[in-house]
Amino acid sequence: MPERFVRSEITQRIINYLHPHDKGTLINYQELSRAIEAPIRSTDPKLRSAMEILRKEFNQIWSCVRPKIGVRRYRDPEIVERIDGFHMKGAKRKIKRGDKNADVVEIKQLDPSQLRHFASNAIQRELVLEALSRQTYRKIERVSRGTSNDLPTFSAVEWAINLTRKNK
Repeated sequence: MPERFVRSEITQRIINYLHPHDKGTLINYQELSRAIEAPIRSTDPKLRSAMEILRKEFNQIWSCVRPKIGVRRYRDPEIVERIDGFHMKGAKRKIKRGDKNADVVEIKQLDPSQLRHFASNAIQRELVLEALSRQTYRKIERVSRGTSNDLPTFSAVEWAINLTRKNK
């Protein structure tokens, strides 16, 4: 039977110290090191692991404040600002790179099952590119602001919230 992952004592102490703090709190590394009785820097893997656990288990976003200042828990508007388009830009580049690779495929060389798989991927790539386009973004924004007659405002916002992944 494989062994379960066990958190280090220092990681757990970091989690226990950071968890009760309010949004917007800034804790310098000296204070954190003193509280957990171990030296901590921004590059410490135990700190990174603790921040990831806080995100997953407690819905708290913490980040290192540079240079060598400390860690800070983000407020909701800062979280929104931080994620604004971050994942979209990377996804769009990846899809376009996949499109370039797909352009060199000779379809006649594929057997029927490979062809079905390739065609399904091509359709999916096109749908993602359309969803990531500026024009589609503007349409969604108009709907969510209520300046479009396509959908009522609450429906667009509820729709977007329902598509987001829920924490267990």
